[in-house]
Amino acid sequence: INSNTLLSTIPVTFVGTPSGATYGGGDIAVDAQGVIWAVTQEIPGDRQVLLQIVISGTTATARKVGDISDTGGNAVFASPSNVGSVAFGSDGKLYFAKSGGAPNGQAYSLNLENAVATPIGTNTSIGASDFASCTFPSYAPVIAASKTVSPAGAVAPGAVLTYTIEVENTGN
Repeated sequence: INSNTLLSTIPVTFVGTPSGATYGGGDIAVDAQGVIWAVTQEIPGDRQVLLQIVISGTTATARKVGDISDTGGNAVFASPSNVGSVAFGSDGKLYFAKSGGAPNGQAYSLNLENAVATPIGTNTSIGASDFASCTFPSYAPVIAASKTVSPAGAVAPGAVLTYTIEVENTGN
């Protein structure tokens, strides 16, 4: 992630990140609401962090959720053992694993509110190079429909009536 652009086309405003920080390596996943989540290395500091990136129109805002730590507050995957895989499961949780370094192969679930990582399963001797997300867009339609007739009021038998039906979705 470049501190000035996202995908080289959309300007990004960083919120809650250290001045002059840059980010390298890691992986991204998109949740069911279309929010991008990045697990990446923050430089300087050489620590893994969780970023939330929201795109609105032609701009994006990246917010640092926090340094990734275990439930005891210890840093998870300090450099150079970068995260190589991030994905959402069908349960809506964000999962990640590292790509190399020791300990290889440990997978975690990640709390999106505070960047606390919880190990899942047992550590293996191989790293994970890429996961695949299992999320689907979350639709929340808000549908309103109205019907009008013309001419309004009383009509003679055999008169031609025109009905207009308008449907509006103010949700997504």
